[in-house]
Amino acid sequence: MRGDCGSSKPPVIATGLLQIDVAKLRIAAAATAIDAAGFTAGLNSWGDSVLYSAASTWLAVAADDPAFQIGQFSTMEDHPWNQPKLQTSRRITFARPYSGGTPHVVVWLNELDITGPQNVRVNAYVSDIDPAGFTVHIDAWWDTVLYSAGVTWIAYPANRPGVVSGSFNTSDVRPWDQPRAETSGMVAFPGGGFARSPLVALALNTMDIRSGTNLRIVASASDITPTGLRWHLNTWGDTTLYSAAASYIAMGPPLR
Repeated sequence: MRGDCGSSKPPVIATGLLQIDVAKLRIAAAATAIDAAGFTAGLNSWGDSVLYSAASTWLAVAADDPAFQIGQFSTMEDHPWNQPKLQTSRRITFARPYSGGTPHVVVWLNELDITGPQNVRVNAYVSDIDPAGFTVHIDAWWDTVLYSAGVTWIAYPANRPGVVSGSFNTSDVRPWDQPRAETSGMVAFPGGGFARSPLVALALNTMDIRSGTNLRIVASASDITPTGLRWHLNTWGDTTLYSAAASYIAMGPPLR
């Protein structure tokens, strides 16, 4: 998915994890060799992980775009991987404060290192958003050992025409202790929607998956219309998906 990238400078790329099938969860989505014509997308694992398949989403924004700002944060900016913490947060300051009020901020997971006998539990989210910045959080809970995790964040003005964002969660339609292989629901776009069906980019920001099997998860959208979409958070094989969530950003012609 590409925003307004008419600048001759290399754009800024946001990447997020969309689908994973891995034994021992170590995975990172990255964008390298970025220039005005394109970039190299990478999906990598390391150590003794076995990466069977993966997919990422991406959003490109012009480097000098006056509205959009993109950045990244990793728990390893706070502490080394071998000193894991359940909760990590950091205040992010925008390079360009928003003069028109509090912006919207979308956050996507783009790197995870959670290995061990415990369930995989991770939640990335933001709080305390104001015109100058926000606080990003990457948390685990219960007995999960989170060695490292990273996110991409995307900020844009709340009153930007033709852009909306939001999130969806399996808990919108079922409790976590009633796991299913397939969970779906509907999202209505804020503000009434678009003049025609928008482009939608989405990626994972939360998951709670039982240990003992491959970690398999995929987020997707279908039935995209000018007013909303149907979301899906699914697994397959012998994986047990207790809960998951994803964030989306949609761009299209605004309603007149």
